Amino acid sequence: MVDLLKEVISTSYPKIYDHLVETFEMEVKDMFLILFQSQIISIFISDLNEVAPKIADHIFDCFLLEGEIVIYTLIIKFFEHSQDEILGFDDETELTEFMKKDLP
Repeated sequence: MVDLLKEVISTSYPKIYDHLVETFEMEVKDMFLILFQSQIISIFISDLNEVAPKIADHIFDCFLLEGEIVIYTLIIKFFEHSQDEILGFDDETELTEFMKKDLP
């Protein structure tokens, strides 16, 4: 699925893809694994459950019905929504913090 995420970001959002490659100086696939390994499920359930429990319930229901593609779709939508902010970061540390804490 990470390969699919990489493919979608590289074709649909080439500016973000290029910026991530330049900023992290590694394969985007590896960068996604580093950034999202602890968050793929918990982002949307634990944090979101406190803020908007009905939304968390709907996301979890969709996840149970459709599988992990739902989580990746949400990540892609976050990229789409936060494109300007992501492109504004030139520092790997700041970008990582944003993607781990502020992006979700």
